[in-house]
Amino acid sequence: MVGAAAQSWTCFLHALLLSVVSCAETRESPCPKPEDLEMPVLWCYLRHPASNIRCEWRPQKKLPLSSQATLVVQKGFESSPVTKSCSYVSSAQKFNCRLEHREGDGEKYIVSLCVTSRTDRKISNVTVTDGNRLLQPDPPMNVTVTPMERAPRRLTVSWRYPSSWSRSYYTLRFQIQYRAENSRELSMGLTLSTSYLIEDAWMGRKHLVLVRAQEEYQHGSWSAWSSEARGTPWAEPYLPESRPTQASSEYDPDLYENSLSHEEYSPSTAADGEVPSQPLVSSSVPRYPLFIAGFCLGLGLCLFMGMAARHRGRWWRRIVAGGKFKSLFLPHTEGGRTEPLSSETLLMTPCPSPTGDKTSMYAAATGGHVSTGPNP
Repeated sequence: MVGAAAQSWTCFLHALLLSVVSCAETRESPCPKPEDLEMPVLWCYLRHPASNIRCEWRPQKKLPLSSQATLVVQKGFESSPVTKSCSYVSSAQKFNCRLEHREGDGEKYIVSLCVTSRTDRKISNVTVTDGNRLLQPDPPMNVTVTPMERAPRRLTVSWRYPSSWSRSYYTLRFQIQYRAENSRELSMGLTLSTSYLIEDAWMGRKHLVLVRAQEEYQHGSWSAWSSEARGTPWAEPYLPESRPTQASSEYDPDLYENSLSHEEYSPSTAADGEVPSQPLVSSSVPRYPLFIAGFCLGLGLCLFMGMAARHRGRWWRRIVAGGKFKSLFLPHTEGGRTEPLSSETLLMTPCPSPTGDKTSMYAAATGGHVSTGPNP
């Protein structure tokens, strides 16, 4: 019984000790565990075909002060690997490594990055590459967008070569990307020059322009995009309306007409230098009443001609129906003298008799006078 009780107390004390230790581990300990290193991600590039290869790594979290980085390089598949020390740039918070490279060298490089601390060590993935594949220029510099005068749909984009690229032998080609502000429609362009003309810009809209570079014969990859540049096409300047002053020598018909509407010019008073005691009657006639009067006159004339055309056939039939058409135009004798028939008499001629009496019809037409001349 005593042994069993002692064993129970031992188990209880052991469990209590484990719980205390576990609670202590959850709190901040004066002796922390060694910090694990971050897996490095290596990135290598070549800014110019005649420059050296650079490799770098940007840690995502803070590293121990004792951390170091070493570049492991093997040139070709038959050579032995060598190490190159890397430096830490505190301003950029990255490790920077330099690898010697000869211009035009197409040899393969097998590279990796080894990072060590006092308690841990990590190595990056192994990369197999060459100078042509690593070539990546820096972005173009000083990109500007300028409007063209009197061209509301054109913009001129200009830039400079990156400072890290020498133009002594190698040249670059450039890609332009632009769009109007608040628009998702992108437009692209390619050129070997350091300027580009945009000919399909939106009138009155601000445009956003980016430029990037690549080796002329497409060796390597494109550079990163340049800083964004903005510009708006040329627009017609607004000029407020201005009326000519009295000192203007140009003839203004409105001004001349307004001056005549107040006072009529008199040569006699102008010659004598006298000013009339009261304003003279204006001789100018307003243009709008004249226009209305002319319009009404033309409308009346058109109505009259229409009515005449409508009744012309009726009058013609009335005249011809009596069979004495020629006699209407013959002169008749009244009081010993011959007089032609007037147009009023012809218009007032009554309708022919239903009996068909030609003599009575002619007598009515001539006012009761019958011509003694020979019949036609």
